[in-house]
Amino acid sequence: MAERINRSVKAIRHVLLRIERLSAYRMTSFSPPTHVMSDYFEIAFLIVVFAVGCTLNVIVLVQATKQYKRSTVYLHQKNVKTGHLLFKIHLIVTNLVVLVLYCPLKIAWLVTYEWRFGDIGCRLINFAWMGAFCLVSNMVTSIAIDRAIIFRRLMKAKETGEGLLIDGAGYLRVVHWLTIGSYVLAIICSAPQLVFWRLHVFTHDEGSWAQCVSEWQLADACAQLGCTFKPSLAASTVSRTTYAVCHTLVVFWLPFSVIVLCYGIILKRLASYSCARAPPLAPPLPCEAIALSRSSTFGDTEIIHEGSGVIYETTSNTTWERHVPVWRGQMRSRIFKTAAAVVLCYLICWLPYNVVTLAAELNRDLVPALADADFLKWFILINAVTNPLLYGCPRDSA
Repeated sequence: MAERINRSVKAIRHVLLRIERLSAYRMTSFSPPTHVMSDYFEIAFLIVVFAVGCTLNVIVLVQATKQYKRSTVYLHQKNVKTGHLLFKIHLIVTNLVVLVLYCPLKIAWLVTYEWRFGDIGCRLINFAWMGAFCLVSNMVTSIAIDRAIIFRRLMKAKETGEGLLIDGAGYLRVVHWLTIGSYVLAIICSAPQLVFWRLHVFTHDEGSWAQCVSEWQLADACAQLGCTFKPSLAASTVSRTTYAVCHTLVVFWLPFSVIVLCYGIILKRLASYSCARAPPLAPPLPCEAIALSRSSTFGDTEIIHEGSGVIYETTSNTTWERHVPVWRGQMRSRIFKTAAAVVLCYLICWLPYNVVTLAAELNRDLVPALADADFLKWFILINAVTNPLLYGCPRDSA
């Protein structure tokens, strides 16, 4: 009787597995892996990053949201500073999405060494993970594009000698389009994860072992374990190298190229003006410095931009009139410096892991040698902690 019940349970379990489109592979010489010391280090790291990162991002998000509401609702200000606040809010939200979606689920897998969220969960979670990381790259790229657009307008104003007028409402529309485009592009680029990832259950003498793997990871596993499987039509059509290269391109290398292009243009234009020294304190000159907001703070000196175009530099004892070149004022802008710091930190944290990943996929012989470099992806999570520290500085001035 007991044997019959056991057989019935096994039959029901087999039907459920087939309903979920899972394939079970029985291997007599296989047992699931056990924990190693690096797993405990990674669990501790993820817990710390999750706790610290979420706390910092929530604090900065609350502050930025209050500033944005105060600027748009109470003061009715729609300018570059307001757009910068909007970028800040979206970037902090994407940091929280990465931390909340990735860290807890990764910790759960490291603790159990088994996937317990089903086939649908496998596809959706990998879709969400890639979408979150794509969104971070897209948002940083949008910030770089925004800085390049503003700087181009400033340089044009410098060359023509005309004042720079920025339509606040029009500028915010550009910011909204950039952020919306970042979300839409992240969703589109993450869609293949729904096809190329699935849950597979391996059965062995001691039970079963469920894992969420890609089609090509399953192929590698079966090559080592001696099991067989039927690849999906999509996996049969797309090669592993094509998938991996496209994956790294959309997540990092294409955004990286746009960022380098934007800041390359900025640095090239700045270099052409770097030798043009500003004259010392002098009588009033025609308007050469263009203000992005009514006032800016440079250290202990307050620069007030009047409608006449003359800049009054106020020190503790004397008030002077001084000509400040537009490119120099832009370089001193706290908003420009903060945006540049965010982009630079992104590149430092993301570049090493993506270089190693791309090299391993283009040359599979390097995989064993680069296996120990997997810790480099930790820096990508660290980037979600550094962003609120960069944005958490006192008031941003244009």
